[in-house]
Amino acid sequence: METDQYAKGFEVVPLEDWHLAELRLQATQRYVAPMMTAEYGAALRKAGPAFAGIRDGKVLAAAGLIMLHAERASAWALLAEDSGKQFVAIFRAIRRFLDSQSIRRVDTWAFSEFEPARRWLRMLGFSPEGRMRCYCEDGSDAELYARITETRK
Repeated sequence: METDQYAKGFEVVPLEDWHLAELRLQATQRYVAPMMTAEYGAALRKAGPAFAGIRDGKVLAAAGLIMLHAERASAWALLAEDSGKQFVAIFRAIRRFLDSQSIRRVDTWAFSEFEPARRWLRMLGFSPEGRMRCYCEDGSDAELYARITETRK
């Protein structure tokens, strides 16, 4: 992915290993903090296309796909605790990224109790597919979402 700008001072760049280690996660994603290492960033880059959103040298978001096979991927996104001011730029970057992929099915999940994430997924073009009971590490439920598109082969 080429460096691109969606808002003044907000840059979208290919994910580098160190980006995750620099990302200070929002409260609802802090459970992932122990994994936020350069090694994990390298694993995510290897798993599929990924990018980071940066403003003034600060990593505000990272997102990408884990390729499961040629026609299916699992989407992930991590947001910084102070990413709110750049929410529109982050949203546009992720939407453009998803639109640029030629994958039939992209799926992801959100905590059942966290409506803002579920609303955001619908805005990104994902449709709810159902509840996954006891899916999360703490035993809570999650909602499965999928974005289905015709492949452009």
